[in-house]
Amino acid sequence: MKRLVYLGLVLIVTLVAVCFFLASAAPAGTTAAGTAAAIIVTTADDELNSDGDCSLREAIQAVNTHTTVDACTFVSGDSILTLPAATYNLTLPGAKEDANATGDLDIHSSLAINGAGADTTVINGGSLDRVLHILSSTVSIQGVTITGGKSPDAAPGSGDGEDGGGLYVAANVIVTMTDSSIRGNTTGSDGGNSGSGRSHSGCGGGVYNLGTLTLDHSTVSSNAAGDGSGYSTGGNPGHGGWAGGLCNLVH
Repeated sequence: MKRLVYLGLVLIVTLVAVCFFLASAAPAGTTAAGTAAAIIVTTADDELNSDGDCSLREAIQAVNTHTTVDACTFVSGDSILTLPAATYNLTLPGAKEDANATGDLDIHSSLAINGAGADTTVINGGSLDRVLHILSSTVSIQGVTITGGKSPDAAPGSGDGEDGGGLYVAANVIVTMTDSSIRGNTTGSDGGNSGSGRSHSGCGGGVYNLGTLTLDHSTVSSNAAGDGSGYSTGGNPGHGGWAGGLCNLVH
């Protein structure tokens, strides 16, 4: 009888412990406090569709729109994008749009991008456009390399090339980069000027910063400003840009 009572007490204590664990466990994708949502990128393909996986572009779009996009489930809170080791090539052509549909990755909401290390987690713009265009909010980037970006050229006779080949930080945006690298990017070339002024190529082959940028154990190297076009139709020919690495402006 004593043995049966003892076993019964052990069973009750075990069930209570299990119920407490289940009640206190956080929902999938959040911390125990429910303050952060982790979106794990599952494909290195650059896509914005509904094929059952979660690309980097789709993960950013989920945060931008506060909705689930493909298999990227958005949960309210400070969003964390987890990037496994891979090269994420941007392959959807179409520069000069800010809806994150094509070209560069456009960020409109606060998020953190956490890679597996700058040596193994690479976002490559493929010279289609710049790599990251951060238009608002607060963003942190850790353990990532940004490379292969090229901001758009100006059309012949139309003036300046665009700024920020790797990273463009808009005014009032706060960005922190940790243990990361920005290398091998360039700004767009100018188109020359058909009037009396003189055009120039874009500023900041690596970074164009109008906001607040903190680089912590991160490097900006081997970037370049675009070339001057020499184009002129009665006006002055264009000239090359400046600040091949980082163009830091205060307005």
